[in-house]
Amino acid sequence: MCQGSRDFLDAGDFHYVSKLTTDLVEEPFRLVLVDHHTDMQESQVPCGLSCGNWALEALRENRNLVSCILIGPPQEALQTIPEDVRGRVRLFSQEILEKKCAAKEAGQIPEDLPYYLSIDKDALDPAYCLTDWDQGELTVNQICTVIQFLQQHGRVLGIDICGRLPEHTGDVEKLLAARRKNIRSSKMLYDFIERGFARRGIAA
Repeated sequence: MCQGSRDFLDAGDFHYVSKLTTDLVEEPFRLVLVDHHTDMQESQVPCGLSCGNWALEALRENRNLVSCILIGPPQEALQTIPEDVRGRVRLFSQEILEKKCAAKEAGQIPEDLPYYLSIDKDALDPAYCLTDWDQGELTVNQICTVIQFLQQHGRVLGIDICGRLPEHTGDVEKLLAARRKNIRSSKMLYDFIERGFARRGIAA
């Protein structure tokens, strides 16, 4: 995997692609997952991979994945994470981020290993993005604070971003409004990421 690689993965339904991407990492690393959900549900289908369980399967199967820093789900979500991986998950919940500044929380992310950052925009408040999943209350600036910390204090192996309202949504006005919001938030995140890499001399 090329250091600093970044991709958009479409709607949140395709977040499982992050499992396939992180499988390519050939050194110990931490996954920083910004998401309103844990993506660590037990699959109802043997060997099935989906947007709901990909992070769980990555922790179980990827020998190079040391731990997951989970940013954005509600505090209660920690209890839904299977016990065999729970000790390798550190949760910065939506409630914690609401009470404290995002910069302080980002500063507690360990710096000893490189990172892979995966962002599902359903972590964002609907004012910034509309998706087909229930959403959190983060701002774009809060997510950018996390990105800035990772870029300044560690080696970023790759970044992917998913989450939007699917194009087959029947309500045309809602779809157009969602598209405007999603394009704006995606551009804000991408531009911020590019500026951070440019400062470190990493080409697009």
